[in-house]
Amino acid sequence: NKGFIVLSYLEKELVSGTLILFGNLSAYYALGAYDKVKMSQNMAISHWPLLSSILKTKQLGKKHFDLGFIATNTDDQKELGIFKFKKGFTDNIYTTYQVAFKLDNRS
Repeated sequence: NKGFIVLSYLEKELVSGTLILFGNLSAYYALGAYDKVKMSQNMAISHWPLLSSILKTKQLGKKHFDLGFIATNTDDQKELGIFKFKKGFTDNIYTTYQVAFKLDNRS
């Protein structure tokens, strides 16, 4: 068991998918894909799949649920919307550092 996918339907139409991956003690919100038309109509099609994922993760005995990176230092409205969405699930925001390096030095 390395994770699961939550698929959501509205009137028999697939409108969202949420991918959750597992570590030893944690679950990670890896990916959410949502119907852009429905999202532009302010339909809350992303909320239930994520809440369902959090509840399922707790049921499986995981200790943490990581919502992933959030951009707080930006003017990008999409990124700020994602921040607001994720913050709606918790007030526990932890600062982490990411270390990355190039694997290809051609550019």
